[in-house]
Amino acid sequence: MREAIVKKGIVTNIIEGHIKGSTPCPDDVAIGWLCDGAAFTAPAPTPLTVPEQEDKLRSVYSAKIAGGFESSALGSPHTYASGVEDRINLIGAYVAGVDIMYKCTDSNGVNEFRPHTAKQMAQVFMDGMLFMSSSLEQRDASIKKVKAGANV
Repeated sequence: MREAIVKKGIVTNIIEGHIKGSTPCPDDVAIGWLCDGAAFTAPAPTPLTVPEQEDKLRSVYSAKIAGGFESSALGSPHTYASGVEDRINLIGAYVAGVDIMYKCTDSNGVNEFRPHTAKQMAQVFMDGMLFMSSSLEQRDASIKKVKAGANV
């Protein structure tokens, strides 16, 4: 039998068995939970510190940037991978300035190499840069709000 030791309305320990003053509790109750004598409730989550919020925002926007972007350089929307290696490959394809087979995903989810002209690769590059730049601007604006005291 699982029971909680409660002091001043806060669970201070969980025990197996019963001792004088312990209270039966559900399996999910943990130290730090609140107890009004009958019901247990989880404590409110601790707000993240400013540095923790900044780290979380950086992580979220890094994942967004690495998650791919859309370009209509081929005449219809296609999704292009944008992880670190993908961005390096995109820069190389753009700088080469030649027609090239480049991998992208169509609206049916088919991910394969497709022919791109140098002009189309330039458009894909620009669309990718705009996507990343916009994402970084959004991230920095969110970080600025956090530093100003807003919880984002």
